[in-house]
Amino acid sequence: MHARNPYQSPPDFLALADAHPALKPHIIRTAKGATIDFKDDAAQRALTEAILSRDFGLRVVLPPGRLCPPVTYRLNYILWLEDVLAAVALALGEDPDRPVRGIDVGTGASAIYPLLGCRTRPNWSFVATEIDALSLRSARENVRANALEGRISIREADPAGHIFGPLFESDGAGYDFTMCNPPFYGSREEVQQSAEGKEHGPNAVCTGADVEMITPGGEAAFVARMVEESTRAQDRCRWFTSMLGKLSSLAHVVQALRDHKIENYAVAELVQGQTRRWVLAWSFADVRLPDTLARLSHHGTQHLTPARNTLHQPLPLPPSRSLSEAASITRTVLTAIPGLTIRPHSPTQSPEALDVAVSAAGCTWSRAARRRRRDSDAMHTDADPDPALVCRMRCEERGEGGGEEEKGEKGAQLVFDWTRGRDRALFEGLASHVGRKVVAGLSSPSISLGNG
Repeated sequence: MHARNPYQSPPDFLALADAHPALKPHIIRTAKGATIDFKDDAAQRALTEAILSRDFGLRVVLPPGRLCPPVTYRLNYILWLEDVLAAVALALGEDPDRPVRGIDVGTGASAIYPLLGCRTRPNWSFVATEIDALSLRSARENVRANALEGRISIREADPAGHIFGPLFESDGAGYDFTMCNPPFYGSREEVQQSAEGKEHGPNAVCTGADVEMITPGGEAAFVARMVEESTRAQDRCRWFTSMLGKLSSLAHVVQALRDHKIENYAVAELVQGQTRRWVLAWSFADVRLPDTLARLSHHGTQHLTPARNTLHQPLPLPPSRSLSEAASITRTVLTAIPGLTIRPHSPTQSPEALDVAVSAAGCTWSRAARRRRRDSDAMHTDADPDPALVCRMRCEERGEGGGEEEKGEKGAQLVFDWTRGRDRALFEGLASHVGRKVVAGLSSPSISLGNG
């Protein structure tokens, strides 16, 4: 579950029913407390409506016969998207409170993603699409009931048209993200087989209609279509994303990304109780996400994750050396590299800390670059308005923010987050150069920290 999700523990059903009396008829008292029958679709709808009402001030009516979205699962996706957009704003130096526009593909009768997004983020707005007439009417009614018509537009989609229809409209508007909870199954038979295959039966009743749950080829084929379509609208949206319910679907879509030579992508796992979902994001822009957002941690899924955007350089700290000294040496190494622009990553960091954003117009630290400088009468030192590389560098205690390989070890480390650029070799080259110089400086105080 996302760290900011407030539903780490089951809700207090009695308190929830007191706040939303429509839930009271569905409360079941047991020796262990109160609960509801999750196999009762009316009870499920009442629970979702109660949580949305009490915790988000949202008036939502969920019609029978359509999906009843669990709030906790949906909120996980929204929170992860918040993190992605915060990383993008940081990489581009944008105001994190600037207007953000998203597309929700297949918003459903609840329109839960736009409603949650707009209620939790006052700078967000949505265009939400839907092909089912009943869900379309219900979604529009839910938006009106919450006076969000100015921020959420519910549009009818053509089942035979573009999945990302708004991206192909002529208004020229750009979007920050797309999101989707795609139809899970490929056929009615697959739905039945899934229910029969559960040893103790499903934990909750399935309330969805066929139009919401079934599409030819299932979710894997649907999201693979999204990948293909995104290649024709790549400059109109910063990040394309989708939820996936099966690990096999994730493998299929990752292969589709690789087939289209899309290497800037991210995979995250969202867990809620016994339910495991995956969210996949991809982009044609040059902003990169840190590994904490972009890579799965399980060893059995490493083949599905993108190349690392976060690199760690362990630093030997002799007894006579401190973390602040390691930070100071790193600053000296960075300032000795011509052509770098260095700015604090956080304006409130202490003088002893090191957390900086470094921009480079090109490789100015290599031997070849030094030879070019010697042969040139002058060197351009102004910051490039569109740098070839931006990365975040920080010096910290080992294990503080590192990967699995740093756990259990003591000492310091340099952490390099690639935040912007298209040349991976440039990022890896700078990290290698700085790491090597800092290690040398810590090992021998008298060593030259120039570009030798």
